[in-house]
Amino acid sequence: MKLRLTHLGFLLALSTVLTGIGGVAATYLVAKHEFRDLLDDDLETQSRLLSEMLESGMHDLPPDELQSLLATVFEEDDEDTLWVNVYERSTGLLTSNLSHSKPMPKVEDETLSLALDGYDWHGSQRASDRYVVQILRRDDYLSDAQEDVFDDIATPVLVAGGINLALLAIFLTMVLRPVTRLSRQLETRSPDSLAPLSVSTSTREVAVLRDTLNRLINNVDDVLSRERQFANDVAHELRTPLTTLKLELAGDDPDIAVLKFEVNRLTQLVSQMLTLARVEQGHLRRSFADVDLELLCTQELEQLSPDMMDAGMTVSRSLSSLAVPGDKVLLAVLLRNLLLNVLRHAGPGTELDVRLERTDLGVCLSVEDNGPGIEPAHREALNAGYSRMDSRSAGHGLGLAICRKIAAVHGASLTLEAREDGGNGLLARVVFPA
Repeated sequence: MKLRLTHLGFLLALSTVLTGIGGVAATYLVAKHEFRDLLDDDLETQSRLLSEMLESGMHDLPPDELQSLLATVFEEDDEDTLWVNVYERSTGLLTSNLSHSKPMPKVEDETLSLALDGYDWHGSQRASDRYVVQILRRDDYLSDAQEDVFDDIATPVLVAGGINLALLAIFLTMVLRPVTRLSRQLETRSPDSLAPLSVSTSTREVAVLRDTLNRLINNVDDVLSRERQFANDVAHELRTPLTTLKLELAGDDPDIAVLKFEVNRLTQLVSQMLTLARVEQGHLRRSFADVDLELLCTQELEQLSPDMMDAGMTVSRSLSSLAVPGDKVLLAVLLRNLLLNVLRHAGPGTELDVRLERTDLGVCLSVEDNGPGIEPAHREALNAGYSRMDSRSAGHGLGLAICRKIAAVHGASLTLEAREDGGNGLLARVVFPA
C-alpha cells in the first residue's frame, strides 16, 4: 500500500505534537530533579553556615535571644517558609523559629523528613560538637515552585507548537491539497482526454508542475493531431491512384500508360513514406556530414529539367557555394519535393527561381514561383502544420509533411510565404541555423 502525501502530512503533524509533548515532559522531569537538588544543596549550605556561626562564638546567646534571632532571620513567608531548629546536644534544649516540641532526632542523619501542622517537611541536618542544626522546607512549597517551572517551560513550547501546527496546516492547504486534486484529476480522466488540468494554487512549485503537465498534454495533443493529419494525407494520396487502377483494371481494355503512371505514383508515395519513417527513427545527427548545397541544387535541377521543360516552365538559379551539416539523401528529398510541388501545381509558363544564399539568420534555400499561389489563411495553416491542401484545392500533400520533418531534423525552419515583390505565386524558404 502506497502512502498519500496527505497521510505523510498528518503523520508529520502527529509527530510534531508528540515531539512537543515529549520534549516538555522530558524537560520538566530534568528540571524538577535539578531544581530539587539545587534547593537541597541550598538547605545544606544554610544549615552548615548556621552551625559554623553558632560554634564560632555565638553559643553564649541565651535561648530567648537565639529564638528571636532565628525568627527574625528565618521569618515566615507565604511562598517559601523555612523551619529552623537548633538543639543543644548536652541538654537537648530546643530553639526554633516555629512553635513545636519535637525531640532531637539521630545525630548521624544528614537529611530528614518531618511533619508539622499537617504538612510534610524535607531538609538538611548539621551536627557539631555542641549543636544540631536543622533547616527544612515544606514539600508543598516545592511542588508549587515546580509547577511554576513547568508553566514557564510548557507555555512557550505550547505556543511554538501551536504556531508550527498552524504553519503545517497552511502548508497542507497550499501544497498538498492542490497536489492531491491534481493527482485525482489525472487518475479519474479517461485515456483519450487531453483537456488541460485546472487546479488553482498560489504555490509556485505546484503551478510549475501543473503548467508543465499542461504543456506536455498540449504537445501530445499536437503530436496526435499531426499524426491524424498525416494519416489523412496518406489516405488521400493513396486513394486517387488506387481508384484509377481499379477503374482501369475493371475495363475490357486497360490503358497501359495510365497503369504505369499510377504504379509509378504509388511507388513514389511508398518511397516518401519510407523516407518519413527514416526521419522518424531519429539518431540521424550522429551521422551528419557537411553537404554541398550548391552541388545538391544543381543535381536536382538537372534531373527535373526535362519535366520542367515539358511543362513549359522557365527555371533560373542563383546559387552560392555553401554547405551545411546534414544527411545528403534527406536534403535531396527535401529539395526535390519542393520542386515537384511547383511542377505539379503551377501551370504552364511558370517562372521558377531557386536561390541559395547566406543571411543574418543562416543559410537560406528558397524556391519561388509565380504560379497561382496559396490563399493567406491556408498558407498560415500549412505553416502551423495543422492543415493540408489536397489536389482538389491545388495544394500540397504528403511531400510537404516530409519536407517539414526533414527540416526539423536538421534544425532548420520551413515556411511558405508570399512573394517578396507582392506578385502571384509562392515562396518556400528553408533556413538552416547559422
